[in-house]
Parts: sequence; structure tokens; C-alpha cells
Amino acid sequence: MTPQQEAKELREHHVKDGLRAFSQLVRKIGSRLSFPAQMIPTAQDSKEVRREKVEFLNSLLKPYREIEEYLEAWLPRKLAQSSTTMERKMTTLVRVSLIREQSGSSFENTDLEDYLTSYLRDEFEAEMKAVQREPMEMALSSEMMKYLPSSLVVETDPDGKIETISDIFHNDHKTVEVKMKHMVSLVDKYNFIVKQVKADLSAPDLETRIKACILMIILETGVRPGGVGESNLKDEEGKLVKVNGEPVRVETFGASGRKHSHIKRILKDAVELEFRGKASTINRARVTTPEVVSLIKELAETAELREMYLYTEGFMFTKKHPKTGAEMIVTDDSVRAYFKRIAGGTLVPTDFRKLRATQVLFDSLKKQQRKLLARIRTFVEQESENLAERVAEEVSATINKAISEAQVAISHSDTDVTINQYINPLVVLKYLERGGLKGQLKDAIMTNPEHLKFDPQMFIDRAMGNMRTASFFRLAFLGWGRVANLMSLVETIEDSLSEKSSSLLDTIEQLEGALDD
Repeated sequence: MTPQQEAKELREHHVKDGLRAFSQLVRKIGSRLSFPAQMIPTAQDSKEVRREKVEFLNSLLKPYREIEEYLEAWLPRKLAQSSTTMERKMTTLVRVSLIREQSGSSFENTDLEDYLTSYLRDEFEAEMKAVQREPMEMALSSEMMKYLPSSLVVETDPDGKIETISDIFHNDHKTVEVKMKHMVSLVDKYNFIVKQVKADLSAPDLETRIKACILMIILETGVRPGGVGESNLKDEEGKLVKVNGEPVRVETFGASGRKHSHIKRILKDAVELEFRGKASTINRARVTTPEVVSLIKELAETAELREMYLYTEGFMFTKKHPKTGAEMIVTDDSVRAYFKRIAGGTLVPTDFRKLRATQVLFDSLKKQQRKLLARIRTFVEQESENLAERVAEEVSATINKAISEAQVAISHSDTDVTINQYINPLVVLKYLERGGLKGQLKDAIMTNPEHLKFDPQMFIDRAMGNMRTASFFRLAFLGWGRVANLMSLVETIEDSLSEKSSSLLDTIEQLEGALDD
């Protein structure tokens, strides 16, 4: 049994015990509490009457300490996070359960069971993660832990050497290990995939060219695969936009669902796209591959003509129905099938999105490295107080900026999702372990880091080491200059001796003078 399977089995035992304890809670309170049948809310009640009945029943339950005791025993973390909210929710569960008990419907096999099950599972998972990730916090600090996936578990030996990197409570195809293997596979096949897709951009049939174009857009820009969907509209702060209390629904688009209106600008060597993606986030992408730019221009002109005659905006990436001849969108499924034929294995187009986020993070950390080390040198030279803390703050700010750039690169609205699902954690772990990054991304993801650690002194040593190296080269250059001058002087003296233009005493005096200089 794998650690993931064992953890899931323990979780299910916890859930069953929690549901059993809740049933006992309801029966215990129900044996001491009775209320008239007319006070049970019904579907025929008006909102005002229903609210009055609910308030009445809640007031009857308020004195019962058992509800709070249940929360303290089974959902302590959630209670600690929001005691008022959890007490209100649990009171609601008890109230509805009592009503169903009186109506002859038990708690089991109802939607209430599903509702409470999700709470119990979340609680157990949070507790298990906290226990398993405690050694990580000690090695990296809680500040650095926030830049790693919340499900990530790194196990080490007593010396801090990494033994395994995994996660818990995820489906087998979504584990960190599987995601890392996918990225390594994609990096290995990247050049081959690009070569094949570029070749298909010149294919004789339009459908193959369109599929290659869609895949190349995903590859180059990291936009989300997919066609057309729906999502709740959010404002710039990420809050739901509502009208009359109801969320506003808007169309969302993936790479396959391009419309003519999504083209913001057509330049000589590029096309800029702007559209609403998943979670209603505005996506912006710039495509520069010449063959893709040319095809988009061609399809845009066709779409524009179609709109002029049909008075409606159509999709850019379409094909003819084989029987009716009607235009239909090139689906995301067909693009996935096309990609699988090229890449093989278990890779999917979304892996390009993950690779782009990780590449942007990697490039940003390397780009910021020189300025980060310069700031650290300043701290050392100024003999700053709490040097380690200041260095840790600078390192944290550097990683945070890199993650923000990765999030923008894939037009994602949620930082936590970017960290948990898109960025390869090996890059962050190696950055913290080694006090910086060098080489190419492939080098960073092909092998696991050796030790789980973050020591500000690593960054300090690197900063001061860089300064010493630079000083050495400056001194070496100056030293070589002095040698060159001395050699030139010796040559001049030799010329003088050969011409017998001075006595031996004069020559010795010149040599002594040169040495004094």
C-alpha cells in the first residue's frame, strides 16, 4: 500500500467515525428537545415565515453545549479559523437533521451526509498535511513554504537529505510526481513536437493547419486549451459581480474558441489576442510564429467577410461538417487527439501551460539574481541588524515576484492555483537549497534537489563570493599591467646595454628605481 493509499484509508475511517458521532449527537439532542410540527419550515411558507421558524428553532438549539463539543472534537481547525461560521453551520445541520428525524427521514444517505463528509475530509487532510509537513517548515520556514504546493510532502533522512518528494490526497494522475514526470517528458520531446507542429502549419488540408495553429498558440503563449464555456464574472479584485443578488454569467474561451473580436491588434510580424478565459480572467497573448501569424490573418479575413454577409460573429477555427457541409468549431477534443498523435504517451496540451509557468519562474529568478546579491552585499557591508531575517525577506520577495510573473504569463487569476497546479516545485526547492540558480531549466527539473533546506547564509556566501571573485579579477588585471610595464622597461634597458650607451652602474640604478616604483 502506497503512502497515498494509506492516508486515504485513514481519512475514510475518520469520516465514518465523524458521521456516526454526528448521528449520535442528533439523537441525543432530539431525545431532550421537542417542537411543534407547525414550526417546521415548509416549501409553502413565505420567506418571512420561513425565516421566523428557522430563528425559533435555532434559539431552541443555542443552549446545547453538545454542538460546540462536536466541533471541538471533529472539526477543531475549522472551528479555530471561524468559530462563529462553523457553529452556525453545524447548528443548521443539527436543525435540519432533527426535522428530518421527526419527519421519519434519517440523517444517513441524504445530502446532509455529503455536506458533513466534505468538512470531515477537509479537516483530516489539513491535520495530516500539518503533521507530515512540519519537518519541511522547520527546514524551510513557514514563509518559504507558501511558495510550494500545499499538498507537497518532502521526506528526508536525519541529515536532511531528500528521500522522496510526493503528495497526499490526490488522484494518481494528479500527484506532484506525475506532474514532474510529465514536464521532464515534455522537455525531452519539446524540439521534436515543435518541428512536427511547424511542419503541419504548411499541411495541404486546412483542418490540420488549424489544429497545428491552435497547438502552436498554446505552446508559444501558454493560454489554456479548450473551447467555449461559462463562468461567473469577477471584478478586478476577484470578487463576484452580481445583479439583483445573482452572479453574472459570461462566456469564456480557450485556445480553440477564438473569435474575430479576440484579435486586439494585427502587426506585421505578430498578432495580439485578448479574450476572457476560465474564471472570467482577461487573457492577453502575443503570437509571433510567422506561419501562425500568417494563418490567423487569413482566417481573420475570412471571418470578417462571413460576418459582413451573415451579420453575426463566427468562430475563427472552424471546419466543414463532413455530411452537411455546415461550419463547426474545431473542438478541443480533436486538438487533444492531434497532439496525442504527435507527442504520444500521457502528455496533454495543458502540460505546455505548466511548462511556460515554470520557465517564466525560472527565468525570473535568474534575472533577479544579480540585484538580489547586490542588496545582500549592501546589508553585509552596512553590518545590518538581523542580517539573516533581512536576507530571508529579500529572497521571499524575489520568489514572490517570480511567481507573480508566472501567473501573469498564463493569465491566471489565482496565485495559489498557479503554485499548486502549474509551477514545478523542484525549481523553488533547488533555488532555496543552492542559494540561486544557474544553467537551463532542463537541468533544474531533471533531478531532485539533494537536501531540504533554506539557509540565508548560502545567499550571503554567494553574494560575498561573487564580490571576492570580481575583486580577484580586478587585482589580477592590475597585476598583469604592472608586469607588462616592467617587461617593457627591461626591454628598454636591454636595448641600452646593447648600444653600450650607459655604464653597468647606470643600469643597476635604473633597475633599482624600477623596483622602487
